Amino acid sequence: MEIKYSRNVIGCKVGNEVFLNPALKKGSKLHRAILSHESKHSSGITFKDLKLDFNNQDLKKVKKEYWNFMFKHPRAFLSFLPISKVGNYWAFDVALFLIWLFAIGVFSLAVLTI
Repeated sequence: MEIKYSRNVIGCKVGNEVFLNPALKKGSKLHRAILSHESKHSSGITFKDLKLDFNNQDLKKVKKEYWNFMFKHPRAFLSFLPISKVGNYWAFDVALFLIWLFAIGVFSLAVLTI
């Protein structure tokens, strides 16, 4: 597994490469938690990967640090989009796509019932 850096994410795995935001302090609790989470992902897209993203145990103890980082580095919010440019790759995140699809569906139903 190779570690690379991209300002467009806080953490992401593409194939056998893990991308981390370069502003993460190396060795910090947040850095370790994100690296631990991303290293658990497979090199492809599996049900295990979806489960891992929906039940992210690695970030439980660093949520405050996570959100502080996100607001200090707003470009990292791009990692909440299901399609994003990470390094030389265009990445597609199935879990985020499903979340966005669900949110759009709920919003559409709410608008249609008004």
